[in-house]
Amino acid sequence: MKKIYQFRIDLDYTKPPIWRRVQVNEHTNFEEFHNIIQILFGWENSHLNSFEITNGNSRIFIEKKMKDNDYLGSFGFINMTLDQKKTKLRDVFEKHKKIRYTYDFGASWEHTIKLEKELEGELDFPVCTGGRSYSLVEDADDEYSDVYYALDNPDRCSKEEYDQAVETMKKLGKLMDKEIINENLKGYRDLSSLLYMLEE
Repeated sequence: MKKIYQFRIDLDYTKPPIWRRVQVNEHTNFEEFHNIIQILFGWENSHLNSFEITNGNSRIFIEKKMKDNDYLGSFGFINMTLDQKKTKLRDVFEKHKKIRYTYDFGASWEHTIKLEKELEGELDFPVCTGGRSYSLVEDADDEYSDVYYALDNPDRCSKEEYDQAVETMKKLGKLMDKEIINENLKGYRDLSSLLYMLEE
């Protein structure tokens, strides 16, 4: 019987927490899973990434393999490294219920991926079933700190400041919108084909 995995993925060290819940086929590979996470969190797929499994005192990394037989990530020389394209979700989550995903080794956007439950069946596309909060803006340093503050603390700012923050994130396509996320998830195999539906 084919399985669907339901995950909760949290962007670590965010308060209030930024998280997404998604259902994915068990036979999805980790290269595709990376694409799915990019869509869920509104990332731009412009940096390196790595999945990490902690197994006792050892660590296993799942990374993208290059044509020169090397790996994209910075951790390929430590412990064991698996190929994202050849490794399926079921290969990992049959034994592990929680792993980590790091995007952008400079900014170190770390995510905790938890397997919540397994369902019987198969999906045509991954499905986002829930989540909380906006997506962060890449490579922006502190440029949007006032915007984040207003969204996180509506009681501590004026209505005008809050509305302006919402409008800014709306124009950037960074507000949590399950309908848009699920539309983009239909193209998860090729991120270059995605349209994030930014406001005009």
